[in-house]
Amino acid sequence: MNIMQKIKIYFSWAVLILLAIQQNCIQAQETDQLSKKVENYSASHLEEKLFLHTDKSVYLSDEICWFKIYNVDGFFHLPLALSTVAYVEVLDNHSKAIVQEKVTLQNGLGGGSLKLPTSIVSGNYTIRAYTNWMKNYSTDFFFQKSITIINTKKDQTNAQAVVTKDEIKIQLFPEGGNLVNDLTNKVAFKITNQFGKGIAAIGALLNEQSATIAKATTLQPGIGNFSFIPKDGHTYKLSIQLADGKTISEELPKSNNKGYTLKISIPENQKGSLQILVETKNISSATAYLIGHARGVVKTANKLSIVNGVANISIPTTSLGNGINSFTLFDDNRSPVCERLFFKYPEENMGLSIATDAREYAVRNKVSLKLNSFLISGKGTPADLSMAVYKIDELQQIDETNIQNYLWLSSDLVGKVESPNAYFNEGDPQRYQAMDNLMLTNGWRRFNWDNVLNDKKPSFEFLPEIAGKIITGRIVPNKVDLPLNGITAYMSMPSKRTQFRSAISDQTGKVKFQFADFYNDDQVIAQIERYNAANYKLEINTPFVKSTNSNNTVFLPYTNDEKYQINRYHRDLEIQNYYNQDFINKFEANNVDTSSFYHKPDVRYLLDDYSRFATLEEVFREYMTNVKLNKSGENFNIAVYDNVQKRFFNNQPLILLDGYPITDLNKFMNYDPLKIRKLEIVDRMYFLGNMTYYGVMNFTTYTGKMEGYDLDPQAVALDFKGLQSQREFITPDYSVKDQANTRLPDFRHLLFWSPDVNTNDKGKNEVSFFTSDVPGKYVIVVQGMTKDGKTGYSEQIIEVKGK
Repeated sequence: MNIMQKIKIYFSWAVLILLAIQQNCIQAQETDQLSKKVENYSASHLEEKLFLHTDKSVYLSDEICWFKIYNVDGFFHLPLALSTVAYVEVLDNHSKAIVQEKVTLQNGLGGGSLKLPTSIVSGNYTIRAYTNWMKNYSTDFFFQKSITIINTKKDQTNAQAVVTKDEIKIQLFPEGGNLVNDLTNKVAFKITNQFGKGIAAIGALLNEQSATIAKATTLQPGIGNFSFIPKDGHTYKLSIQLADGKTISEELPKSNNKGYTLKISIPENQKGSLQILVETKNISSATAYLIGHARGVVKTANKLSIVNGVANISIPTTSLGNGINSFTLFDDNRSPVCERLFFKYPEENMGLSIATDAREYAVRNKVSLKLNSFLISGKGTPADLSMAVYKIDELQQIDETNIQNYLWLSSDLVGKVESPNAYFNEGDPQRYQAMDNLMLTNGWRRFNWDNVLNDKKPSFEFLPEIAGKIITGRIVPNKVDLPLNGITAYMSMPSKRTQFRSAISDQTGKVKFQFADFYNDDQVIAQIERYNAANYKLEINTPFVKSTNSNNTVFLPYTNDEKYQINRYHRDLEIQNYYNQDFINKFEANNVDTSSFYHKPDVRYLLDDYSRFATLEEVFREYMTNVKLNKSGENFNIAVYDNVQKRFFNNQPLILLDGYPITDLNKFMNYDPLKIRKLEIVDRMYFLGNMTYYGVMNFTTYTGKMEGYDLDPQAVALDFKGLQSQREFITPDYSVKDQANTRLPDFRHLLFWSPDVNTNDKGKNEVSFFTSDVPGKYVIVVQGMTKDGKTGYSEQIIEVKGK
């Protein structure tokens, strides 16, 4: 897909968003004004979401973390082919990156791996992923997931600090955001311990005389709600009794004598209509406005008539969007005064089934399974899927984060959702109430209403990497009064495959280089053109986001059972690494365009086809008829024959050695021609970005590493890792005689990983793998999505019996 096709697709997205909004916003003129502000904001803020399926969630140091990336748009959760590069990193509890990788995305999908350092400190870490375009928005909405990494070779006294203080925290959340006297107010509450985990509790709402006003009990661990009518002149506190008999309390915020309340009554099993009640006190206006949207797409817009301080409205749940719907109440001045979230369970997720040929297997036994992806009607549908099979025990539990609960729930909330899968347990009749409690304790944060209402136009600092990796930098002058614009800079990656870009700085000194297939040996060469090198230097920006926020994933002490599993895990990993070293770091060949940036040259010389001469001057003069070499005093000049105008250019061409730009021709003429394998020439005007060159001469050495050529003084070699090469996941095949008879130990805990177990047009696929020598329970996890954004997740437990 070329750039113009992609641009057309993204323009279509904006049109689609506007159409979807307009269909739901045919209301009175006043509500139309609010709706149009929302639709204008949404149409100008195309957002991406990433989801990472990691093979598991607990690792040892020196182990490999495998992952699959799914990229979707933030409005409809449809696969999005906007970005071609994703950034994946592992952060410690101080948000310092310990591993960073750049991963290729194709049509919104990508896969990769992270080799965890041997020197890592045991602890809980955060794996984070984002694109360059996502950097324009809050880091709160980057993909983030907690993983545990254990270093069995380090003294555990150096592990991340463990919080031992018994610190219980109570948070209070009035429904809609306000407490108003003499009106019925619902208040949600959340109770967490020193580790940020919700805890079950019972309690009571007390007034200043310690009289009980209402009872309070948590439903989902740590979250509950109660209702009461506050009175002027009274104070209230929530008193909670803990399991150990201790009592803690938290004062409620002061209630107001003037204001609005917004209440939503949820129908049983979400069928029917939402009953929305707006009540006011000491508000003279008889008009208010209610806007309901799902991820920026307006689903309902209503002008409310307030009679005797009350307005009622009924909204069918069928008219709402899947996932989180945000209801915002505006006063007659169109200022937001209340907000409330409601979660609508998706009705059309993709079904996924896993059918294994048995439930129990012997060691080194073949496991065969059939995958089926289907719609709610039962009809098969093709899907992009990823699959992991790993051992579960006291240490490694089934991963709580999956594509369904992340995209529909966690991705639109600030902070970590504890046990997200519990909210999607269809066998739990209380899940609807538990979900609503969660909605009461969270607020929508993607929208800044000041920006929306004031029609603030977006200012995007970071461009989407549609056509490959974008590397940015800035020109830094040695003197304050020097201009920043118009300075030419170069970037290259010496190799047999010529990778070279040039750029001219803008008014602020910024430069931008874009590479279609940015694979290298973790190093680039950057320089400023020779004539300005003494006055400027070039600084290259890191593409990764710096974060100063510390995460609160505290590393807990091991239990005895966990210590036993860690010791077994350590032994098994050490043996696997010892006997399988050749497989661990085996990488697939990168599927890239190996031609140079100018594609096909007009003239090519293979120097071994000619007499080899001792100097480059002799090479040029003896047989390169389309190159004119002159010497004036001690200085050489060179020109390429313009095959279009049928004359030699008056200006010097772009000269490259393994992609490195030659700025000092006199120095280059002393280079040993016996190290050069070929010369390619472009014998016409060549345009690269905003630069014009009078032909191109590209010399390639036998090694591709500029052997024996020293960098110019203005050139700087920088450590800058390119896109990640794909590591191969290799497993034994015991159906092959040589492998079946091997006596090498097989202590794999991860039996299978594949980012591509895609089903066909009928929704079918068959997969097989072999068990290892490690008995125990294993979980098969399959998840993914269809082309039209329907997500699916399934898991199946099998058991491996020992000999």
